[in-house]
Amino acid sequence: MKKKLKQIIVWLLANLPKGVYDCFIGCFSKDIYNKTLERRIKKFGNTLANNPDKCYKKIRKFHRIMIIEEGSYPYTYFNICYLNNILNLILYSLYEGCIPVIRINEGKANQNQWAWYFKQPFEILTGQRDILEKYTIIKCPIKDSLFRCSFEEGFYPYSENFPIWSSLYKKFVVFNDQVERYINKEKSELLKEKTLGVLIRETDYTALKPHGHPIQPELEDIMKYVKKWMYEKEYKNIYVATEEKRLFDEVVECFGSDNVLSNRRTYYDEAYYSKGHQWIGEISFGRENDEFLKGLEYLSSLSILSSCQGLVAGNCGGSLYAMLLAEKYEDIKVFNKGYY
Repeated sequence: MKKKLKQIIVWLLANLPKGVYDCFIGCFSKDIYNKTLERRIKKFGNTLANNPDKCYKKIRKFHRIMIIEEGSYPYTYFNICYLNNILNLILYSLYEGCIPVIRINEGKANQNQWAWYFKQPFEILTGQRDILEKYTIIKCPIKDSLFRCSFEEGFYPYSENFPIWSSLYKKFVVFNDQVERYINKEKSELLKEKTLGVLIRETDYTALKPHGHPIQPELEDIMKYVKKWMYEKEYKNIYVATEEKRLFDEVVECFGSDNVLSNRRTYYDEAYYSKGHQWIGEISFGRENDEFLKGLEYLSSLSILSSCQGLVAGNCGGSLYAMLLAEKYEDIKVFNKGYY
């Protein structure tokens, strides 16, 4: 009875107008507050995805800015966990009636990832780079949202929340001019014919088996689909996104160097296995602007993957990124082997 009553209360609160909800929510327990807020943000996200023109027209008129200065982790290097954490907070900020500005790691010369690669949501929404005096500025009170982009969105068929995160990715994962030119150049050089995208993730992921992360398929499992689809679906080329040169070479050995593509990148496997690193993010290649270049190569590879006509991959941050940004894959296989 108590459980049913709680469900009814959460449903009622989740569907109240925001002004009324804000007046009453303080009367309820933290558990009800959290469940209700998660539902309300999800509902807002669905509205945003289903009617973007109308919603963003209202959002552009917001007069409050929410400064996002902290995420769930320090984020000393760029990864998709960082990107999704920020997308979660962007959606939270919009739900709260604010235009978000990202300042995580701002002022840290080797860690300012958002400024390195992306345009500010404020610029995307208003067309302006400078924050004018008319805006009221508040600090984001949380490090992550209760409604989050998760690995569930990375399986196929897509989850019910997939359209929300896909719409947010396409709206706010906007490269700055320098990065966009770099990635577009690589795309134009590589994607000239029908291409099957393949993502193979090993090194620290399969060595450490992080709890709660999807189990990755064996190379043999991936290659079965690649061989089948190359023959049946008339793909001309294979684009391989991987951090291991060894894995790339195995695909080349099977299909030949003329048909297997990769972007310009530095591979991690030699340094990872020979020097005893725990995470690939710890590896430095000793280049000027090495942290920036590692993230640039990674983002370019995943963006190319999102532009292929087909995808074969395990569920990980990279494949999730590609799926959320892709318009629509003609063929897709994402292995679901459970979680570590």
